[in-house]
Amino acid sequence: MFQALSARDTVRALWRCPLSTLALTGATGLLGRCVLYELLRAPDDVTHIIVLGKPAAFPSFRARLLALATTDGATYLGLDPADVEAMFDARVIALEADLDQEGLGLSEEALTVLTSHEVRTFFHGAAATTFKTDAKAKALVDRVNVKGTERVLGVLDVVKPARVVYVSSAYSAGRIEGRVGPSDLDLDGHFPNPYQTSKAVAEQSVRAWGERTETPVVVVRPATIGGRLLEAPRGHVPKYDVFLGWAKAMLLMKAYFAGGVKSALASRIQWDMRLHVNFDSGLNIVPCDWCAKQVAWLLRHEVERDAYHLANPLLTAHPEYVTQMIDVLGIDGLKLQADPVDGPTDAEQFYIDRLGHIYAPYVEAAPLLFDLTAQEELVEGTGIPCPRVDAAAFADLLAFARERDFGLEDRTS
Repeated sequence: MFQALSARDTVRALWRCPLSTLALTGATGLLGRCVLYELLRAPDDVTHIIVLGKPAAFPSFRARLLALATTDGATYLGLDPADVEAMFDARVIALEADLDQEGLGLSEEALTVLTSHEVRTFFHGAAATTFKTDAKAKALVDRVNVKGTERVLGVLDVVKPARVVYVSSAYSAGRIEGRVGPSDLDLDGHFPNPYQTSKAVAEQSVRAWGERTETPVVVVRPATIGGRLLEAPRGHVPKYDVFLGWAKAMLLMKAYFAGGVKSALASRIQWDMRLHVNFDSGLNIVPCDWCAKQVAWLLRHEVERDAYHLANPLLTAHPEYVTQMIDVLGIDGLKLQADPVDGPTDAEQFYIDRLGHIYAPYVEAAPLLFDLTAQEELVEGTGIPCPRVDAAAFADLLAFARERDFGLEDRTS
């Protein structure tokens, strides 16, 4: 007698199938584009890559994605652009989708494409990242990270993928004590900004959807994602946020005193100010290309666990990288101290009000310790351990950003 397969039986059946279709969101972002390149590099077991991205009047999403693949992607893969274009044409299906619209604004044709393919794994990586704490920032992350994810899950009710992989954050567990497991989730815990809260809420929604639909869900939790350290160009990032966002904001503050961005980039200034950092802690930085290699392997293989950290076993000490950034920015007079700043000067209060309060939870607190047992299994599969982000590697990350004025090339007057 015929017996219907459960969702978990279905995913195992699909893994035995030689042909596979993967679907992605966030493929133009810092991590997502590297994941796309890694899948293009993968063997023919990945026959179709359906990429969902934001529509625009001109150029189309497909045209934008192809341009990205044949420029940055060709450099990353070390291939001729014409060869990458052939790979793209043979395997990539670009569909316009909008996280702000119900049903993702998918056309009837696009939805037919999604439902007509047996999507083995749906990878949801699209997100908004900001550490700001104002109402505008909260509205952004709620709209994109929370409501956008809910709209993706609504579409997945129709598409019925065999498995979902969701990109959360290593900090979505909240600041809990002890070693943080990759499945730990405490919505009542302390979150220093709306971004971390939004990732925790969205992760909970994805997990609940998986339980409701009996669809396997795998959560990956990257730590602080930085530029490339394994693929060309070294240090590459398409946006300047997290620690580079701090440097960018400091450069703009310097420009306030130096008479504009152009002057700030070309000169050094004396800025007598104390900065409080935890000398016994550091930033957990993971290169985006290393993360992508772990994710791409996970997307192509069956795994037993439902959550993985993507974190660096070795921290980059706060005093070391902050000192490096200050020097590259051409700022003299800043002094790091282990104790909170008592009786701030006008300059110090200016910094605290504009920028310091945003990054204080990251540079002043004790480090979060992540359980990397599951991650070690991924590394065993890929054979690629996480590169150490020491002073030399961090200098390369800074060099790429500095050569591009931390994204302020168009504000040099």
